[in-house]
Amino acid sequence: MKFLLFIFPILFICSSCSSGKGKFLLGLNNTIKPSEKEYYNIKKTGVINCFEEGKKTKFVKNNKETETIASCELSAVVFNNNNLFFANDKSIYDNNISPMFSIPFINNDFKDINDITYYKNPKFLSTKKFEDLTATLDNKYIFATTSFDRDDSNYEYNSILYWQPEYPNKVEFLSVIENEKETRDIKKYLQRELNSSKYFKVEGLAIIPDNKILFGIREEGESYKNFQYSFKIILASLIYKDSKYFLNNDFKLIYNFKNTNKYIQENVGIFALSWNKYNNKLFILSSFEQENTIGAYLWTLDLDKFYKNKDPSLVYENNLIPLKLNNKAEGITILNNNELFIINDDDRFIKQTKINGADYLKKPNESIYNILRKSD
Repeated sequence: MKFLLFIFPILFICSSCSSGKGKFLLGLNNTIKPSEKEYYNIKKTGVINCFEEGKKTKFVKNNKETETIASCELSAVVFNNNNLFFANDKSIYDNNISPMFSIPFINNDFKDINDITYYKNPKFLSTKKFEDLTATLDNKYIFATTSFDRDDSNYEYNSILYWQPEYPNKVEFLSVIENEKETRDIKKYLQRELNSSKYFKVEGLAIIPDNKILFGIREEGESYKNFQYSFKIILASLIYKDSKYFLNNDFKLIYNFKNTNKYIQENVGIFALSWNKYNNKLFILSSFEQENTIGAYLWTLDLDKFYKNKDPSLVYENNLIPLKLNNKAEGITILNNNELFIINDDDRFIKQTKINGADYLKKPNESIYNILRKSD
């Protein structure tokens, strides 16, 4: 009798393995407990116009300047004081527009999506490849990071800017303090934590409790042509003194998630970070681009798991299906305790997107956005 009691559960498990349902329940996806899962669905998909259609810009290659169609490639977004702030990672050489702009967003909607305010401080115009935006927890300051993916003596691609939203013409560059001296060479501190990688790219930026700032690393390798996707996060401390922000020189590689293929098939890297104060979790946006397709996934991570380097939790559409976004998502911000806003940068990849039930192909001056709503 004891033998039968012992063997019966084994037979039950083996019989379950023969069905698709049994495989899923016993598979790797079940390593996340149901209570830890976040469920979101796409509430709305729409289009933002960065500038007028047909806009031209300069393009310089091999010291030769030509004109080309300007590209709207929004890579960053942050919600602050009833405005959505956006950053375009492509410079537009026009005195009337800027890669940094905002649109009013009140009561969870755009009142006039074409009511754009461009921020024309010279520091916004001279800095290149903005990749993420974040705000201090009190919403008094906004921070913007560049990609840090190339060397330049003027820090055009290697800077972090910050400003108070009500004073957009007073923009400061963030510096590191070491031995009571300031330096804008933030890249060397990041590179040190990545074992002096020849090439890497920052795509995520988030401020979390205890005055910590996080840098999400998208990729590492020999060059922009030879790299691997990365899911690493570097942490540093923010210091506020004399009405200015600084970085402490305590940079540390604090998180390295190597097992994305345990949960999804595609190879992904970090494309954006956002701290959700409503549930005290870090939201991590990861995207992929392959030869014929693009897409994105969303993950969450509480601070305890973050500091212990535990796996993040994949966001699901329902009990069985992970939320998989159609476009190459590059920016995320928290709107309220139930909704998220995601901006997509498909580069020049043209992919059909459903908008109001109809297939839509975005134009060069447009970026597609999604509003995600939490579901039970």
